[in-house]
Amino acid sequence: FYVDSTLDQVDDDTADGVCHTAAGTCTLRAAVMQANRTSGAGAIIVLAAGTYDLTRPATGLDGDDNGDLNLTPPLAGDPYISISGAGPSSTIIDAHQIDRLLYVHPGRKAKLTGITLRNGLAVSDGGGGILNSGELTIRQCVLSGNSNVSTRGGGGIYTPGILFVQSSTIRGNSSTIIGGGIYAPGQVDIGASTISGNSASFGGGIFMGAGSSLYLSNSTIVANDATGDGGGMYSRGATRIYTSTIAFNQADSDGDFLGQAGGIFHDEEFEPQPFSLLNSVVAGNYLSGAPVYDDCQGGLNSYGRNQFGTIPAQCTVTQVGAGGYALLGSLAELGSLQSHGGDTETVAIIAPSSLIDGAEPTLGCQDRFGDPLLTDQRGGPRTAGAFCDIGAFESGALPDGLIFADGFESATSHAW
Repeated sequence: FYVDSTLDQVDDDTADGVCHTAAGTCTLRAAVMQANRTSGAGAIIVLAAGTYDLTRPATGLDGDDNGDLNLTPPLAGDPYISISGAGPSSTIIDAHQIDRLLYVHPGRKAKLTGITLRNGLAVSDGGGGILNSGELTIRQCVLSGNSNVSTRGGGGIYTPGILFVQSSTIRGNSSTIIGGGIYAPGQVDIGASTISGNSASFGGGIFMGAGSSLYLSNSTIVANDATGDGGGMYSRGATRIYTSTIAFNQADSDGDFLGQAGGIFHDEEFEPQPFSLLNSVVAGNYLSGAPVYDDCQGGLNSYGRNQFGTIPAQCTVTQVGAGGYALLGSLAELGSLQSHGGDTETVAIIAPSSLIDGAEPTLGCQDRFGDPLLTDQRGGPRTAGAFCDIGAFESGALPDGLIFADGFESATSHAW
């Protein structure tokens, strides 16, 4: 379905298999309504550059003809609905806080590529931007400015289903209670992505609920904040972090002295689950005030080599196998969040730094399957030196002073 109108108009005949409104156009909503009724191979919705405003308030049963875009269960089988844009800087879906943007129903598989989803709002259920109860893949997308004011949580995404995030940015989202960027009681796999500037009471960037699992690799969690615990992330599930950077997040942002762990809060008392780090850096995370640096709380398993800014008394790090963990020499070894090439902003390593070539030689940079990571978060090659660098950024992997810092030179699809 090739969408040729940015207006929010419904399909005039959902039984004919044709995306067509009364005005003779194909809109995003009309395409979704048709896609929901296809079977077999599924459906692909193609969005050209433009801003697609969702303007139809939720009414009645809140079906696919009003409110958020509902991707409903398939009639048969498990086909995908894919929504593909021209790149997040060009193709924008804006909910204007009328409702959330997208609801992936149980049983539905969906893919989003090359889109910005912004200004969603949920007031009675989870997921200000997206509620995912099915299986959702997000690639080269941006979720920003979404809010959740319900007790369910998830400013950007609430996902009791299965979620894959690749080469994407989740930034500037908020939740009244938990999971400013993501709240997941389900299964989440994040790669080559940045989660930044999100806020909540607990788990400013990510909140992993009981029974959940998180695999995060080659990614950056930075500048998120929580008024309570876990500025970067709060975990009650099984969490595994590979070759990533967790830096400059804040807990207790309201200064009432009731929050802890600016970086990682591992809640072992609620439901004991492992929290593991491989070849990652957790540094510069803090509490409000002076600031007081407070990178972690709870038990963490260290694989390979990991570096911390601080290891407070309430944080226990246990080395497993070869390698070891150490303290970062100085926060000056980490730059600020900005574009260094690729699809997402990253935190650069500032030489000289022990993070450079710092990986344990036999383990190096690995993904969740134990396979070598061939690139850093930006798509630059690993390894640029003698060994892989610690964290999501490989120093020297891409040249300094890129003319096109948005990733044009690395040939990302949306840049073309």
